[in-house]
This record gives sequence, structure tokens and C-alpha cells, in this order.
Amino acid sequence: MSYKRLYYFFILGRERNYSEAAKRIGIKQPTLSQQINLLEEELHIRLFYRSPRKVTLTAAGEALYRKISTMKEELDETVNEIKHEYSDTKTLRIGVMQGELTDLVSNVLIRFKMEHPDVQCALYTLDLSSSMLEKGELDLYFDYDATDNKNNMTFLYEDGFNIISSKDVGTVRAGNLSGYPWVLMNENYSCRHIFNDLAAHNGVHISPAIELSDLSVVYNMVNSGMGISLVSDTSLSFYDSENLEVQKVESPRLKRNVVMHHNGTVKTGSLLDAFHRMIIQELEQLTIIR
Repeated sequence: MSYKRLYYFFILGRERNYSEAAKRIGIKQPTLSQQINLLEEELHIRLFYRSPRKVTLTAAGEALYRKISTMKEELDETVNEIKHEYSDTKTLRIGVMQGELTDLVSNVLIRFKMEHPDVQCALYTLDLSSSMLEKGELDLYFDYDATDNKNNMTFLYEDGFNIISSKDVGTVRAGNLSGYPWVLMNENYSCRHIFNDLAAHNGVHISPAIELSDLSVVYNMVNSGMGISLVSDTSLSFYDSENLEVQKVESPRLKRNVVMHHNGTVKTGSLLDAFHRMIIQELEQLTIIR
């Protein structure tokens, strides 16, 4: 029995999409498809129904997926308990989606390291951090998730959005979004996808005048009168907006959940619990949560 193929099956069963599952695992889609086919041949059981857009678990696939999910939770918890109890070196490996969450997590990491100088810490700011978590290469991972709480995921807060402009521009008219030059983060960032939803909601297609990959530069550009932008509540806590017009976007569709994924159980007194509590304290100090 190939345990690697069972892992591939588990990820595909969870994602229900070959492309997304392959991305999570870190392999190419044809390789994933080949390995799933080999697993079905090995078991002499069909595990998935395939269609051009999605895959669906068969009854046998559902039973196997439930069993592996339970076993994985127990194994993750056991490995983490053994690692933290018997390892001579205490480590904390954290992943965070690039953007304003990096500012939040890095600030907390500084405080954490000061209070726990004996703990070796590593911070990853790659979008591939979620796949690293799946492979057991991370202890915590911070990103956005629109769904309800999943296993090994803790909801932190709901992030809203704001249109910012220079004082000279004044209040931006929502009905005339295409009439302004926009300064936006590029397509690799979550806030850009939120902006695209805002434009679609207002029935317009907007091409930005300037695309960037650094939020601080976005604020500088808007301050300089180069255009307007869409930024999150979180970013307003870290960047200078004192001289800007800030207009809250009041739409329940244009929100995102900030979440913390973890490898196993966040037990009271553990390093994961200590970091989580510091994150909450930081959010309270920033008045992002009350």
C-alpha cells in the first residue's frame, strides 16, 4: 500500500478539484491524476466520479476519506505532542500570506521571541505556506478563508474594506468608480480579488492606472494624488492614513475572514497557544477586535 497515494487521495477528496489539490500538494496535475488511477487499480475500487469541472467521491471514496481524516487528526496530534514534549530544541514555524497579515504576524513574532528567547522561530511569507502546513513543515499558518471553521482552523476576525483617496479628491462616488485612476496591488494579492468583486458588483470593469506589490507604496501613491485605492481594515492599522479620506465599503459581500490554521490541537500552555493569545492581544491593541 502506497501511503503517498493515500495522502494524495485525501487532499483530492478534500479539494474536489485536481488543479487545486495538485497545487496544495506541490505536484503537477497529470502526476496527481496518474497516482489516483494507480491507487484505484491497487484497491480494485473506484474512489471518484470524474467530470470536466469537478470530482465527486463515490460511496467507497467517502468511507475511505472519513477514515483517513480521523486517522490524520490523531496522527497530527500525536506527532506534535511527541515533538514538543521530547525534543531538546523548541521550534515554532509560522507561515503567513503575503500582505498586511505579514505586518501583523511579524509584530507579534518580535514580542513572542522576546518572551520566549529559547524558542527557535521561522517565518515564511510565501503563498505556498498552506501546502507546507499539510506536509507538517509548519506549526501555524495565517491567511483568509470564506468558509466556516474547518478542522485545525481558528477564526480570528472579519476584515472589511475601505476606499482611500487624497483630501483633494474628496469622497469617492460609488456610482462612478470607473471615473477615477486606481492604484492597486497586483493580481497575486487577495485585496485585488476583493476589488474585482467590488467593480463587478457595480457593473464596471476597471484597469488600474498603477499596479504594485507593496502596500506602503500604495498609500504613498494615493497620498501624492496619483489615484485612489481599496484597502483593508487591517492595513489601515499599519499604514499612515491620517491625511487621507477613508470611505468604508458597506457591503457584506466584500469581507473576508482572517483565520489561523494549525497543525494539531492548540493546547493551553503550548507554544501555539502562547502565539495565538499574543495575536489576539495585538488585534485588541490595534482595535481591530474589541
